[in-house]
Amino acid sequence: MAEMTAASSSRAFDEHHHDRRVIIYPIYINSKAKIVDGRRIGAKHCVDNPTLQEILDVLKHLGLECELEDKMYPRDPFQRGRVRVLLKDVVTGEPKLPSITTRKALLMEISALIPNLKSRKEPKPKQPATATALPPPGVVSPLGAVAVPPAASCASAGGSAKSGSNKKKGGKKK
Repeated sequence: MAEMTAASSSRAFDEHHHDRRVIIYPIYINSKAKIVDGRRIGAKHCVDNPTLQEILDVLKHLGLECELEDKMYPRDPFQRGRVRVLLKDVVTGEPKLPSITTRKALLMEISALIPNLKSRKEPKPKQPATATALPPPGVVSPLGAVAVPPAASCASAGGSAKSGSNKKKGGKKK
């Protein structure tokens, strides 16, 4: 009976299909990141602050199957999002594109094509200046002048302050 469970558990292990897609985080091709931060290729081949959308656009242009996932980068929890790419055929194991056979070659190709994107070439339109809280000089505010106490006086009011330091007093030890 024990032999049967061991055989069935190893069979279940062999039947498990591992996801063979390549994972790409934007930091892998960010020229402003260091190797210790997670950059995977040389800085001269990278681009400044690539976005997930730019990576997706390039992958779709190349004709590779890709999927965006809402996962965080392990070294930086504030970095959200990654892309999974099917680089090789699942059945045969042959590369989908003959020119891109490895993960590193894929990263190099993505970072080479991102600067050619329309979103990178067109300058961002300037947004109109937002209304400021203070009126221009010489114009009276409709609310009238209201005196605001300085922040320093609010912070020190009402509390008792200790004078001295928290260092241990020099005395006899027991």
